[in-house]
Amino acid sequence: MNKDELKTLIKEEFENLIEIQRKLYKEPEPDQKKTAMDKMVEFVRNLSKGLTEGTDSAGGYLVPEEFRAEVLRIAKDVGYAMRLATKIPMKTDTMNIPSLASSVSVGWVTEGNAASESTPSFGQVQLSAKKMMALTVISSELLEDAGVDVVNLLTTLFGEAIAEEIDKQVFTGSGSPFTGILNNSNVNITTMGSGDTTYNKVDFDDLINVVASVDANAKKGAAWFMHPTVVAVIRKLKDSNGQYLWAPPVGGQPATILGYPVYEIIDMPSTSDSSQANKAFIAFGNLKYVYLGIKGDMSVEVLKEATIGSTKLAETDQKALKIRQRLGFAIALPKAFGVLKTAAS
Repeated sequence: MNKDELKTLIKEEFENLIEIQRKLYKEPEPDQKKTAMDKMVEFVRNLSKGLTEGTDSAGGYLVPEEFRAEVLRIAKDVGYAMRLATKIPMKTDTMNIPSLASSVSVGWVTEGNAASESTPSFGQVQLSAKKMMALTVISSELLEDAGVDVVNLLTTLFGEAIAEEIDKQVFTGSGSPFTGILNNSNVNITTMGSGDTTYNKVDFDDLINVVASVDANAKKGAAWFMHPTVVAVIRKLKDSNGQYLWAPPVGGQPATILGYPVYEIIDMPSTSDSSQANKAFIAFGNLKYVYLGIKGDMSVEVLKEATIGSTKLAETDQKALKIRQRLGFAIALPKAFGVLKTAAS
């Protein structure tokens, strides 16, 4: 073997050794070395330039999975429906999901006698994906100079907006596009006594009746959901022994009423509402019986010349970012929820 052949052999062996070390230590390929944050920063910077690839059928740009995952993580941290509901990936615009209406019965039999037959009964709920949008105005300079802080700002803004809108639909949706727990005619409804036409007339017995209306199995994991101003009313309630119903937070756990956690929902009915008679205003139940379907990818559209509120984008050299995500929502077991309603008169 001559000198040149030996040099070639040594070079090949050295390259083979490098390849073995790379695989051994699982070093990422060059195009995989970018961190999730690097990809998110690059995506936001590209928004200021106008992306040319990845457009969806509606004219928006598909966001990186890292950005989408972070937005939905923040939404889950902020919103109770995103955190506690059962999430279901949707592959089609409409999805039918079986729900158990009644289960198998169990009984005792004596020797030689046959057991009674029972058959579980199944119902069906439908998830229908609707388009949800979140919109924010941001300066062109901020987009062009995008760094980690700007990415964190955008993901927080969109995450919070998505969480609030999902909570609004799940609890108070009026049918456009979804019907929420307070307006669902199939949930358990407890009506306050005659003359109790305002939210501040709620009493101890009303709350006990709401809990009693919900199926015992559904109470495992159930919670209260109400507006902060209604919480303020209930915090003053006492039982017949003068003990407060409200148990303050302990060890990082939420406050409780009658042993069940209390969550404040800003879009629930408030004591400042002008009309309060004949209105559902408190919800109690287990959100795992709410099905939240997530359909497809998240996309973002850059608006440059629209008027958002009183802001004229072109004149003020600003841009609006509009994020779209398709979601479906259904209450799988309405009897897992109870609502408290004021008297009509």
